[in-house]
Amino acid sequence: KRVCFYLLFRCIHHFILSQDEVVALADTQRSDMLRHISDRILPLQDALELDDISNDELILLRELKSIRVVLSRLDTSKAPDIKWPVLPE
Repeated sequence: KRVCFYLLFRCIHHFILSQDEVVALADTQRSDMLRHISDRILPLQDALELDDISNDELILLRELKSIRVVLSRLDTSKAPDIKWPVLPE
């Protein structure tokens, strides 16, 4: 799935879009991923604060927060050559 997106992204970049447009697409992708991750973090953070979190949920929470940090530091100006983090299921 990630490979297909990457290949499509590279094809679009080389044949149709300007670098500015590719960077704008990468910015949108990053924003979408950040929003998705934050939505997943919220209920886990609530469970943590209420001391009602399982070990598996705690591991997932830490993983999601780490990915959110990576995404927030991602340099989209290098698009399409970006190594996107893989989101957990």
